[in-house]
Amino acid sequence: MQQTSRYIDLTTDYGFKRVFGTDVNKDILIDFLNDLFQGRKIIKDLVYNKNEQVGDTSKLGTVIFDLICTADDDSQFIIEVQRSRQENFKERIIYYGSKLISDQALKGKREEWAYAITDCRIQ
Repeated sequence: MQQTSRYIDLTTDYGFKRVFGTDVNKDILIDFLNDLFQGRKIIKDLVYNKNEQVGDTSKLGTVIFDLICTADDDSQFIIEVQRSRQENFKERIIYYGSKLISDQALKGKREEWAYAITDCRIQ
């Protein structure tokens, strides 16, 4: 008989999403992250990685953010939950951030947008 654990490892993708990855527990995650930031940023809302960002053409891939957070000053930033060392991590983060910025542009209204990028930070 195989014994199953009654504990969830929060450092795994499954464990983190199981405990924090539902709208029911969203406030718990926001409180947890705000405590970690110790006032440097105050998160008022977040979106889970159900938020797949599809490329503009079929040749472009997709970007999946772990968490897109909106701070109390309406700036947005990404929290990448990472457990192990990843090759090309810095390049991947630049790609994620670029997608977050490019999504601010109003489609077909670039001149109206005038590249007025809101405060985006990669944490």
